[in-house]
Amino acid sequence: LAFWSLNGTIVDQASGKISVDFSPKGGPSGLSGVFADGQITWDDGNHWSQFAKPAFTLEEASSAAADVGGFFTDPNHYKDGSFAGTRMISDECGDTPGTRITLVGSDDGTAFWMLTGEFVDKSSGKITVDFSPKGGPSCLSGVFKDDQIVWEDGNHWSRMAMSKPKFDALI
Repeated sequence: LAFWSLNGTIVDQASGKISVDFSPKGGPSGLSGVFADGQITWDDGNHWSQFAKPAFTLEEASSAAADVGGFFTDPNHYKDGSFAGTRMISDECGDTPGTRITLVGSDDGTAFWMLTGEFVDKSSGKITVDFSPKGGPSCLSGVFKDDQIVWEDGNHWSRMAMSKPKFDALI
């Protein structure tokens, strides 16, 4: 699984109107959409649905990736069949790899948070992330190697691969 990050703004929270810059992915720089009834409907007619649980099962990645981007689980929070303890990580803005890292995750499977970080030394996998928005340290160091991020506090996140879709989750 690969992830990328884009920037956007909430234009009007009451109406659910948003605007996202898709230009790093080759799209428009200010695509507008509205979040309502569990989905974002974009002005171009496309829509993205929100899911309460994953529409797939996870298994540990079987081959080491050189890139930190992907889907990880935190054993301190992970609950199978939910988004609890999942972390989506990207070092790409659109399709362009960089040294900045964006993490989106959930500890309980319902509320999501976003954190930022950066590579200190990309060739060795050394990273730092600001966990202060969720009550943690402002500069937690870790190392990405062999499909895991091992944090200086002893925690480790494992990269996961998606296995067969669970179509009942889409209903």
